[in-house]
Amino acid sequence: MLFGSTARQRYGRDIDLAVKPVSVPDLFAQGRWLRELEAVFDPVPVGLLVLTADTAPLVRFEALRDGVCLYQDHDQRFWQEQDRAFFLYADADWLRGDERTVRGNG
Repeated sequence: MLFGSTARQRYGRDIDLAVKPVSVPDLFAQGRWLRELEAVFDPVPVGLLVLTADTAPLVRFEALRDGVCLYQDHDQRFWQEQDRAFFLYADADWLRGDERTVRGNG
């Protein structure tokens, strides 16, 4: 999935990509993926987000909100992930409210 400024505006200073693998790769595999992507898109910097069960709801929501699906292994998978991201984000709203109160912004 393409997300970030390049997905929203069709241009940006970098390319942000997110993947949701079947199983969570170790950090070495993630590093290899990033190096391979950087080689493809050189000289444009690449950011890689690996979506897992541990991905913060806000990060997941912001990536999927404006993301552009580049590949999906099953029909409607991307839309299902967008829905899930929204509901996880909404469920965590009370946490963001507490954070704003602690920081003095709420």
